[in-house]
Amino acid sequence: MTQTLKTLPLSALYLHDLNPRKATSPEDEAAMAESIRTGNGLIYNLAGFDDPAHPDQVGIVDGGRRLRGLLALTASHPDLTDIHGAIAVNVTDDLELAMAWAVTGNNQLAQEPADEIRAYGRMNKQGMPITVIAAQCAVTEAQVKRRLALANLPNQVLDALKDRKINLSVAQALTNAQGKTKTLEYLAACIENDWNQHQVERALKDDNVSGNDRRVLFVGLEAYEAAGGALTRDLFSDATYLHDEEKLEWLFAEKLHQVAKDAEGEGWAFVWFTDGPAYDDERLAKTEQTDPTPATLPEADQAELDQLNEGYRWNLDDTQRTRLKELETRARGDYTDEQRASTGLLLYVDNAGALQRKEGLRDKAAANTDQEDDNGADNGPITSAKEDTPSLSETLRTDLAAIALRARQTAAMDRPELMLDLLAYQLSQPRSFGKTLALDLGHPTNTPSIDDGLLEDGRLPQDSGEMPGRMATDAFLAFQAQGKKHRNRILTEAIARQINQGANDIDQHLNRLTDVTVRKIWTPTTKNFFGRMRGPHLDAIWAEIFAGHDDDRDAAWPSLKVKDKARELGDLFNNSEVQEAYGLSRAQIATIDAWTPQEIALATKHEAAPVGAPEDIAAE
Repeated sequence: MTQTLKTLPLSALYLHDLNPRKATSPEDEAAMAESIRTGNGLIYNLAGFDDPAHPDQVGIVDGGRRLRGLLALTASHPDLTDIHGAIAVNVTDDLELAMAWAVTGNNQLAQEPADEIRAYGRMNKQGMPITVIAAQCAVTEAQVKRRLALANLPNQVLDALKDRKINLSVAQALTNAQGKTKTLEYLAACIENDWNQHQVERALKDDNVSGNDRRVLFVGLEAYEAAGGALTRDLFSDATYLHDEEKLEWLFAEKLHQVAKDAEGEGWAFVWFTDGPAYDDERLAKTEQTDPTPATLPEADQAELDQLNEGYRWNLDDTQRTRLKELETRARGDYTDEQRASTGLLLYVDNAGALQRKEGLRDKAAANTDQEDDNGADNGPITSAKEDTPSLSETLRTDLAAIALRARQTAAMDRPELMLDLLAYQLSQPRSFGKTLALDLGHPTNTPSIDDGLLEDGRLPQDSGEMPGRMATDAFLAFQAQGKKHRNRILTEAIARQINQGANDIDQHLNRLTDVTVRKIWTPTTKNFFGRMRGPHLDAIWAEIFAGHDDDRDAAWPSLKVKDKARELGDLFNNSEVQEAYGLSRAQIATIDAWTPQEIALATKHEAAPVGAPEDIAAE
């Protein structure tokens, strides 16, 4: 590790490619130039690499912002030769040390993710292991791994990340695309359609096979990879994407065929298998399933089974459910050798990738013939009432159900008050099944991860977390008995809970009609907001609140650490005594009381009243 402090003229310096900060604004360069001029030069030395490709110059790897400030100062003040004629530079000819300087120095100023990704990628390609990169750059190994996972993305993706055309989570999702061409196709779609991470993931699933596909779960990723199947593992989640569906189909059919072949040794009259859902297999329509020979449980086990079957299954805990399934399986018994010899087996794979069996299948026509033969020609076949009635086609059953539903709906339209009662009742029972109205209520997220400073008034319906219960007549009658006022309150609260995030003009219109005021229910605190912000953001908030406020505290603000700035703003927003100690004006206190982050302000923006809007509606 070699390094030397040298004094060099500005003309001998240039911005090296290792420096991750490739661009700044003219305003920033002018500000740095003025800081150097009024501060009597550079306070900190630059760091440079003696690159063999540029033998007569030194490439600055740390201090690019200061170098640009010096260049701007030369252009505006060529007479200041004492400042830009002799620049102190720490110089090294060691590439690894130069790369470490580039990343470590620039980490002092909240480096852009794209710059950090490229810097770590260069270091890794030079052979530096993750542990060394983390140590030299004063970051965790996990941070280095996360950035290196993105380092192989095409430059266009990292450029888009740098230019804020996409965010970091979208870039992470793009690591799962297969090849550069596909990645750039997805990138173009992200920019054009403003896709978020989840939209990218959905598109990837459409073009590939998800690792949760039943075929994948049945075959196993190890078998797929061993057969040469290509896949991508999401480096930022547990998702996996398989790229060769044809190979997967072949492996799935092969394994299912082998399982069926093994089952032939069990003595069944026939063994079928299907690669699709069991209900799609046309052969099942011509068969019926017979029951195995039941087993007699010991008296204690039978008593336990009866007790477990007394109530609703959803009231049982996991242990009880497992025990109930075990006892039911034992009580059901098994097929005898004679039964197997006259019936068959269907094998299929369910949505969870588990092999399932439909056992004891026999041909319906043969079963009816056997029954006639057993009962004799004189008495005729013994048939049930169900067998006497010709079965209806599934299409007809569906049509009849639709007709019945239309009749119910038509009659219900004559009872508007009853319908409002029913709607309000169902909305008050969000965790229920067997719902009368075909409404699926979502619960848009309205609780932040940190609920400090959040006012909860108790009216918004919450998910109790209890097991679902069935809608019942007695409960509905009790609900009706509470009157229309109670019903209307339930409707208002439940419908309000369904309002989703959006930025349409109707959302802004609703904001105006309801007079949305975020600060009624939320106040920014050190814990929920300021402590999660970077220094420049805190500086901007301070300037917004204290524009034109000249006192000792204002002068001391730039020297505060970020955590102290966050604490100071948190106290100002939440402590009237601190506001009084600052001597704030009424206007400044009003600004604090109304202030919200830009993201919240945009989501709760009030649209102007449409031309011709009824004033009484707007005032409600």
